Amino acid sequence: MSRGSSKMVAVAVLVALASQSWSQVTDTRPLVTSTTKDFGSVPRGVLCRHQFTIQNPFDRPMKIASVRTSCVCATASVDKREVPPGQSASLNVTVDTGKYVGHRVFTIFVLLEEPVVQELQFVVQALSREDVSFSPSQLAFGRITRGQAAEASVVITRYGSPDWQIVSVENDNAYLQPSLQEIRRDTSQVQYRLTTKLRPDVPVGSWYAELWLRSNDGNRILVPVTVEVEPALVVTPKEVHLGRVAAGVTIERRVIVRASSAFRILKISADDPNLEFVWQPDENKTVHLVTIRYRTPASAGEVRQTIRIVTDLPAEREVELPFLAQVQ
Repeated sequence: MSRGSSKMVAVAVLVALASQSWSQVTDTRPLVTSTTKDFGSVPRGVLCRHQFTIQNPFDRPMKIASVRTSCVCATASVDKREVPPGQSASLNVTVDTGKYVGHRVFTIFVLLEEPVVQELQFVVQALSREDVSFSPSQLAFGRITRGQAAEASVVITRYGSPDWQIVSVENDNAYLQPSLQEIRRDTSQVQYRLTTKLRPDVPVGSWYAELWLRSNDGNRILVPVTVEVEPALVVTPKEVHLGRVAAGVTIERRVIVRASSAFRILKISADDPNLEFVWQPDENKTVHLVTIRYRTPASAGEVRQTIRIVTDLPAEREVELPFLAQVQ
């Protein structure tokens, strides 16, 4: 092959590689499906929260370089900076209506640095009102155990408009069961109590929901709802992480297993024979202390195990506990 032909082949290879690389990052699937959120009318001082989803449609990890907002009244963060192919990151946005009065629009800028350099923009807005107040500032259920009855209420006050009425409560969350009661009406203010019950089968986790109050003046007022639902059976800590440990030694750790009603621990097991467990199987109580003994192997390496705890509870009777160690 001549020198000229060799150069032409080399150029062709480089062009092909460049085309292949470009095709890998020019995916037509969307990065986001929603970029706007309107919180509507909100009493001043209420925290408004919303979660956007950022998808990674590429065949390589997507890296988020930075997240910033157009105003200190709004804060934003992502739950991960590197998103594997086919997975997503959550962009969590909070607007503090206590920092301003009136209508404001905020922009959140998310900068991607790999596999493409691109800036995503999300827009949120809210009307912060001083003529309406909540006490407390949101419907907060706090921390509850799945399956237990839960109820929370908030008093809504409208100042200086004696003819003001709440005509309906709009709710698109099947786990919330709201009811409304007028408790005061005079020339200075109108008050309602919004009471909301939580269905016992609500999923485990920390979540945020919204109720909307439709008033006779045509406005919709946002009522934020927060709740943290724990499983009926809880182990603390949620994982046992020994970190770096020497080979051929015995290490002990203790965990607490608890539930809202008394129970017995019937069995604790793991696939690794070096793991041993000590507890009181005959005790029927709401809180149990379990000792975990681990004899580290003679050879170095990473250890990943799942400890399974079985109880006599009628529902959610089992819980799994991750166990990790790096033997040196």
